Amino acid sequence: MRPSICARCLLPDGWARVKLTKEGTCNYCRQWEAAGPELLDPGRYAPLLRDRIERTRGRFAYDAAVGLSGGKDGAYVLHRLRHDFGANVLAVTFDHGFLSEHARRNVKSLCRSGHWDHVVYRPDWGRLRNAYREALRRFADPCLACSLFGYSLAVRGCQDLRIPCFVHGRSPFQMFRSFCPGSSDPTLALVRSNLQAPAERRLRRTYRRITRNLRRLLRALLPDPRDRRRAMQELFLDVSPHAEVVPEFLAYFLYAEYDELAIVRELEGSGTGYRRPPGYRIMGHGDCLIHAAAEHFHERRHGVSRTATDVAVMLRMNVVDRAEAERIIDANRPSEEEVDISIACLAERLEIDRSEIEALTQDTHRYAAPVPLS
Repeated sequence: MRPSICARCLLPDGWARVKLTKEGTCNYCRQWEAAGPELLDPGRYAPLLRDRIERTRGRFAYDAAVGLSGGKDGAYVLHRLRHDFGANVLAVTFDHGFLSEHARRNVKSLCRSGHWDHVVYRPDWGRLRNAYREALRRFADPCLACSLFGYSLAVRGCQDLRIPCFVHGRSPFQMFRSFCPGSSDPTLALVRSNLQAPAERRLRRTYRRITRNLRRLLRALLPDPRDRRRAMQELFLDVSPHAEVVPEFLAYFLYAEYDELAIVRELEGSGTGYRRPPGYRIMGHGDCLIHAAAEHFHERRHGVSRTATDVAVMLRMNVVDRAEAERIIDANRPSEEEVDISIACLAERLEIDRSEIEALTQDTHRYAAPVPLS
């Protein structure tokens, strides 16, 4: 009898291009065995980050920008860039409309303790709200709108402010969750670019390809042509030969080991101003008010929890065993009360009835392919 889930990473057969062999392992796991270790080798690639910092040090007002949501990963990247590289860094908070109060307090505390220069970017709320609504209606995934706006604005903001790179804190488990043959995840091209010596012409070509993909997604999220034109002007880079700065989008944890508990302990023990959120759990998202709703919608739509897709990468990398993987998935499954509070917040901010949200997110089919960007 053919197995229904991968014997190694636990993803179900038929979900998001998952294909099992008669031996019981999936194509994602086989792809990782063949090519993954070459891409995730921080000791080998760490000099590439230092080289990038040194190449542009002092040429601009800031050496780098780092996203600061109040969560652990961005706070850690900010801390290490100063401690290890002596980099002059601008902290940037993307206010996507759903930052938790704890996250906001963390941002203030981190910036006060570290004396960081800090800017908050608030995109046009009407336009972003429309994108959230369409993300729910078409994909049952509000994270998709946040990711498209947040990642695009990170790089575009660096270009506008003449900052040579944006260094983000996505974990390896987030970066490689869509690493499979034929993946449509646009960020994987940037991962490969990060692991080579900087080459502006290649970077421009990569951004052109990514922008074409993102424009298709933007058409889905903003059907109104006027909304879409304004969003393209706000979000997308100038990659013409005349652009003075074409910033890189650098993944810090391609160059450094990722250990979540060690990160949290270092932040809390180093006077950074970071505090873990109430009810902290490994792979949690205490900085976002609607994460519980997003987790609930994802599992209802796909039959797989959002956390399980990242835990699958942990299993491929041998970071956890199966028992620990199942504990992490269970710990991150929100309670009914958490889901209710989260959906109520979403409904209030998007100005739609909860019953409409429930109808939108139920009108989907099990094992539909997720959009990789979120």
